[in-house]
Parts: sequence; structure tokens; C-alpha cells
Amino acid sequence: KELLRFYSELEFLDYLYDNKLINSKTFVNPITEIYLVIGRRGSKTTISSIIASYTMYLLLCEESPQKYLQVLEASEIGVAICSNTKPNAGRQLREITSMVYKSPFFKPYLVSKDPSTEGFFLKTRAEINGDTKANGRLFITTFAATPSVRGSSNVVIIADEYAHYIDSDQSTKSEPLDKKLYEALTPSVSGFLLPD
Repeated sequence: KELLRFYSELEFLDYLYDNKLINSKTFVNPITEIYLVIGRRGSKTTISSIIASYTMYLLLCEESPQKYLQVLEASEIGVAICSNTKPNAGRQLREITSMVYKSPFFKPYLVSKDPSTEGFFLKTRAEINGDTKANGRLFITTFAATPSVRGSSNVVIIADEYAHYIDSDQSTKSEPLDKKLYEALTPSVSGFLLPD
């Protein structure tokens, strides 16, 4: 079978519509939540890492992601990956760190890893070009699910193994961990305006 190549999301959208794989090319409301149901050994960690790194790639294509998202230039913008256990969060961090650190695209943007966090920071093009006001950075972080978590300003949140949060010893019938985490993390994405 021939491998199909698409050079933009719009080209792929046209292909899906033309081949009757979707019934509309127009979305009235932006998609703000996506649920991927993937079985065991289905590459969830890899897919999460790809989504996180692609989000950072898109933001780094902007001179100033902060200006693009209409936040203060000193603001940090993050992608957070929440896992159901600390070992899973560590595995997720190792995979995304490996992807990003081996990519030639990300090399000029990398800031040395912050040992006090479970993640790393990226400089913006504005900072690299010497704009002293553009001191807000991008960051990717991973963490284990806890009821007390409060997110920073995240443009994307990925909840890995979300279906298993209720199995946690921190989850109770009256206060399920999945609900508490959703309520704690959702406000962290509400501060961004996406112009397009």
C-alpha cells in the first residue's frame, strides 16, 4: 500500500473529508478536549510525548509565544503531563526528554534542566534574539497525580492513564481523584487566547 504524505493539517483535513472519513471540514467551536482510548502497549507514552513536543514546536515557531497567546511577556507557558504514579511520570519525562534533546530543531532553545522540577525549560526566539522583555519561557513538566496539584499556566494538559486515577489510594468514593484533578488542572489552561 502506498504511503500518503501530508504537509499540513489542512491538507490532511481535506483528505479525510474528500474520502468521507469525516462529515464536516468546518468546526464552529474549537476542540478543547480530546480523549484517546489506547490499550496496553499501545504507545500511550510515545503519543503523549509527541503531542507535548509538537505543541512546543508550534509555539517556538512564533517569535514570542507569549504575545501570540496574548499573555504577559514574562509568563511561563507549559505543557503538563500528569501520570497516575510517580514511576509513570518518570518514564514519561525520560521519553519526552529523549525526544526533545535529540531533535536538531530544539537544540537552540534548550535551557539546562532544572533539578528542582520534573521537567525542562525552553527559550523563545525573542529571548534568543536578545529581547530583554521576553523573559518568559516555555516548559514541559511531568508529575504524579495528587489531590493537591495545581497547575501553572499550561497551554496543554495530558492526563496519562486517566481511567486509573480512581484506583489510586488517594481516591475516595466521595472525592474521586479523577474529578478532583480535572477540577484542579482545568483552570490552568483558561488564561490563553488562541488568535487563529
